[in-house]
Amino acid sequence: MKIALTKKKPWKKWSAIASFTLLMAYAGYSVSGKATKSVPLSQLSFQTVVQGDLDIYASAYGELASAKERLLTAPALGKVAKILVRPGTKVSPNTVILQLSNPRLVQEVNAAKGQLAQQLAQREAFKYEQQSERLLSFIEQYSQLPRPRSTWFDFNDLLDEAKAMITKPYTIHYTLSR
Repeated sequence: MKIALTKKKPWKKWSAIASFTLLMAYAGYSVSGKATKSVPLSQLSFQTVVQGDLDIYASAYGELASAKERLLTAPALGKVAKILVRPGTKVSPNTVILQLSNPRLVQEVNAAKGQLAQQLAQREAFKYEQQSERLLSFIEQYSQLPRPRSTWFDFNDLLDEAKAMITKPYTIHYTLSR
């Protein structure tokens, strides 16, 4: 039986020794006076430290952008008529920031107001027409009753005049303000 022993490789041992030696040489050089820099005392200046606010201003050109930028929207188109809140003011969710002006919407509102006034006038005319019809009905029924004799006035003339007053055409005038 033959036992063969292998030789250890000496290069690992020599590389560890070389690395340690280089490291020690660098440490010795760093500690020596040749590697350190020095400043002459005449070039040094000392000042007393004062505690307080430090204001630094710098001139610059560019465009500033807000970190909290919000998009404003409106339910209708229009031109800005009046600005009520200036930039930098704190606002709540229900604060009116500006007023818009839209001539088309103003025209539509005025037209709607005109239609409302017209319908109100028609309603009033209808009420008067119904009252007139009821009064005519009452006069017709009353005229069929036996008429009392009067020396002061003629009852038939009175009924005819009441009928004429009710059947006269009537007009209702309304004005639309803009």
